[in-house]
Amino acid sequence: FTGYHLDELQRPTFTYRYGDIAVADRIIDEIESQGDGDRAPAAGESILRRTLRFESPRDQRNLVFRIRSDQEISVDDSHVFRFGRSLQVRVASQHQAKIVDSGNERHLVIPLDLPRGQTTLVLDYVW
Repeated sequence: FTGYHLDELQRPTFTYRYGDIAVADRIIDEIESQGDGDRAPAAGESILRRTLRFESPRDQRNLVFRIRSDQEISVDDSHVFRFGRSLQVRVASQHQAKIVDSGNERHLVIPLDLPRGQTTLVLDYVW
């Protein structure tokens, strides 16, 4: 953990490092403007949008970002995942998440190959 800074509405962006990768992790509340048909969230629905920015000084392969672990994870479509009966997570289309089983727990993860420079990952959380 390397600190945080606040935007004009006092919402924090947390900063930390993983090896030589700098990470900025920001969560803001928004209202979904368009909806996506059968995909969550629907237009007008409140969401928490988490934006992670990775800054890497070199290409880095075979990293894994774990979104969440739970006993019950299901797939609504290729980019929308449901935890239990209420929480849904939508992964931005440029990233492919997958469910990994480990004993009696499941993990939603995103394999990451980070190029040199900046990479952005966007996740929408809906209840």
